[in-house]
Amino acid sequence: NINNNAEDIFISIDRSIGPNEGLNDINRIKIYPEEILTNDGEEYILNGIVYMPFNNHYAAVFRCNDIYYNYDDIEIGNFIYRIGNISDVKSNNLVCNTSSLYHYIKR
Repeated sequence: NINNNAEDIFISIDRSIGPNEGLNDINRIKIYPEEILTNDGEEYILNGIVYMPFNNHYAAVFRCNDIYYNYDDIEIGNFIYRIGNISDVKSNNLVCNTSSLYHYIKR
């Protein structure tokens, strides 16, 4: 139930197709996030994505000053890097193939 009083919207994606054994048991269909959601006249902008780049390990995409960045603490020496705009996020197969949570904030 979403109404225009919400400051945040979380969209959860259930990708399970097996006994939850990591990347081998998830549905890898590409799901492309919309940058802007409109609900009852209010706009919400994509603020973050949680995805699974490796088995049983999650990473995140976050927005800062209208640029999207990746944060992955398993990447030694390069755990934060610039992705770019929403088109760059949508062309990132790893994010779109394994995303499990989208976070939107009210504009």
